[in-house]
Amino acid sequence: MPKDAYTKFFRFKAVSPSTLTEEASDGYGDITMAMDGNDIKITSNAEFSSECFLDDNQQSSARWVDSSTIRFTPYPFTNWGTIVGEIWEM
Repeated sequence: MPKDAYTKFFRFKAVSPSTLTEEASDGYGDITMAMDGNDIKITSNAEFSSECFLDDNQQSSARWVDSSTIRFTPYPFTNWGTIVGEIWEM
């Protein structure tokens, strides 16, 4: 997606529950990622709008929790593969 199409953008890669990597970030400030049960919990000191877009390549259940937290729940839980997820705002 071209940079001028969004105001904030974040991309991550998860190869296993213990390997979470930031791929690209613009506008969300300091981002942290951690496993919380089966969820990938992403937090930011900059606001996640309730109208941000969430997507990944594994059809995870992605949801906005609050202005500082997004959760991705990989599916199926036992077969991770490589998950590439994105959060962005227009």
